[in-house]
Amino acid sequence: MSFSYVVNIFFRPVLDLLIINTYLVVLGLVRQESFFDNYLEFTSLFIFFSVVTQSNLDSWRHTTPFSILRAATALTATCFSLHFVFNVEQQFLFSLYSVSLVTMLISRIVRKLIFENTNNHNFQRTLIVGSDKKAVSLANHVNKETHNIVGFVDDFDVNLVKGKFKVLGKIENLKEVIQEFKIKEVIIIDCNYFNKSKLIKDVCNELSVTISEANLFSGQNFKINKLELNSLLGREPKEVDLSELAVSIGSAKVCVTGAGGSIGSELVRQLTLMQPEEIVLIENCEYNLFKITNEVKALNLENTKIIPRMIDITNMEALRSCFQASCPDYIFHAAAYKHVALVESNPKEAIVNNVLGTKNLLDLSKEFPIKSFILISTDKAVNPTSVMGATKRLCEILLACYAKESSCEYRAVRFGNVLGSSGSLIPIVMDQILNNEKVTITDIRMKRYFMTIPEAVGLVLNSLTVSENASLCVLKMGEPIRIIDIVERLAKTMGKTLDSLNIVFTGMKKGEKLFEELYLTGEEHQTSHDDIVTLPNCDCGSNVDDEISRKMLMKRINEIILAAIENDPNCILEMSQLINETNNTINNKSGFIVQLGEAG
Repeated sequence: MSFSYVVNIFFRPVLDLLIINTYLVVLGLVRQESFFDNYLEFTSLFIFFSVVTQSNLDSWRHTTPFSILRAATALTATCFSLHFVFNVEQQFLFSLYSVSLVTMLISRIVRKLIFENTNNHNFQRTLIVGSDKKAVSLANHVNKETHNIVGFVDDFDVNLVKGKFKVLGKIENLKEVIQEFKIKEVIIIDCNYFNKSKLIKDVCNELSVTISEANLFSGQNFKINKLELNSLLGREPKEVDLSELAVSIGSAKVCVTGAGGSIGSELVRQLTLMQPEEIVLIENCEYNLFKITNEVKALNLENTKIIPRMIDITNMEALRSCFQASCPDYIFHAAAYKHVALVESNPKEAIVNNVLGTKNLLDLSKEFPIKSFILISTDKAVNPTSVMGATKRLCEILLACYAKESSCEYRAVRFGNVLGSSGSLIPIVMDQILNNEKVTITDIRMKRYFMTIPEAVGLVLNSLTVSENASLCVLKMGEPIRIIDIVERLAKTMGKTLDSLNIVFTGMKKGEKLFEELYLTGEEHQTSHDDIVTLPNCDCGSNVDDEISRKMLMKRINEIILAAIENDPNCILEMSQLINETNNTINNKSGFIVQLGEAG
């Protein structure tokens, strides 16, 4: 039992008794003989019932109707015991009860007001970006504890009151709000507004205002950390101008697959702000579809029709029916199984979902008058050692083949590791650090390319304006970063050192590599954007130049899909052989041989 707990047990009830006695002296009740005769019993019983009702544990700064009720219950039980056990006069007890109850109520309210007014001057005046349930919960949780919350800024619900606080303006008016309300700190909830992080950061830097990120973990447990994405990247985030694309999207119909995922949902947010005529959200997870649909509908954009469709992309007839009802001009294909370890355990399911799902959409892009198809790929598709990377490489090959035979324009983009995406490194390590768990790292030598969610989405959208048909776009992400260095930087932003962490090196699992590569052919072309390069033929070299080769590739990919559907373990070996054969025709400087694990 801690010392503070013991103090709480006795100190607060004793303080209540001292205040009550002071008022009793003033009112003259203490001179009555019955009070002196039973004073010890009154004191003992009051402390006992305060412990039983736990009113002694109520913090003065958190006085609520419930805490007052608990104190009143303790006092009521005390007076009843004095009457029925010690035969104290009922009239005297009524006077004692009334005076004591009023005294306790007034003293608690006064103590709360004194505490709040005193601490208001010590806490920084703080503004929260966003006003959803998370933001309101955070405001209630940290107000008067660590921050003096002034209100919210958000792109909608301006001037509405959320809980105790008001939405003071839009994010674009952040500077005016900070100046008007003398804000000293701005908090961003999770990653909801990282697409506007540059605006927020620039304004805060200009006005010398602290900027922080609040991560909501289980229940009401919040952890606020300084927003240090740049230090994690080791470089400045790349900026992408989408003004040219907004003109094209503004009058178009758009479809996003995997619309509820980390990348898909951010694509939906950015595209919705361009106000297309329609945006079809394809997602097979009910909750994710519900969440992103409600989010974009809350924007109340009159000129944009939001069409949520709960569809599995391997269901060709469901996709065809969706496109017959609303044929998109642009398809952004983000749906995929992407977690390396899970896919290694479920390889045949990944082939069906990733490869067959992509092929279904590509077939529909030939069947319907679709202008442009954008595939989201990964750097793990280059010389893949994982099933996930291999399935994505097959998707790139398919895309290159279709680009030669359809009027639709096809493009692919390769991502590095995306900071903050679901199931990615940063959230996992952050949870391990916060929970004082072992921080698991595969190998001290392991390196990865990293990018932010806004960079990833900007690359996808900008690919439409800076690249040609059959191009594969790659963002210049600087040098790959060691995982151990990312962990060290993350620990620093959380007020810890690398030495203070319990780091365990687990060794490489099946499908993992020490490093990733960005391209095979070495034929990268600089685009009009300084930070984006493209590779022709989706980095497939001459493999797709002639019709016979294309037909053979598509035939073999169809056979791999069929083998996976029929639960044939040879589908993994066949996939490895196909990728190795296509790589052999490319200037593969490393001479890398793809070796996938056996089917699980």
